[in-house]
Amino acid sequence: MKTKTTETPTSSAGGRLRFDPTINPGTIVQVLVVVGSSILAYGSYREDRARQDGRIGQAEVLVERDRQSMRETLQEIRHRMEALERQHQDGRERRPTSPACAAGDGRRP
Repeated sequence: MKTKTTETPTSSAGGRLRFDPTINPGTIVQVLVVVGSSILAYGSYREDRARQDGRIGQAEVLVERDRQSMRETLQEIRHRMEALERQHQDGRERRPTSPACAAGDGRRP
């Protein structure tokens, strides 16, 4: 029994690949899958970007609120320090200068 041998497309073209212009259902499905996946990937990218932009904006608002809170706290601490310094200065100026106190400080009455 003889078997028929067929030539491969590369052997008949002299070692080159030949382009087959026929379009079959597999080709159409591949093109649709590539286009569809590209569209879905881009849509997902835009959605993620919008979500990240929202998170960044929210983080910026929180940071600014924290900065303002810190500024107010520091201002309050400065005011308290100034008040304590004034009280200390007033206490030093009003302190009685008895001979015992003056001697303890190394001052003369």
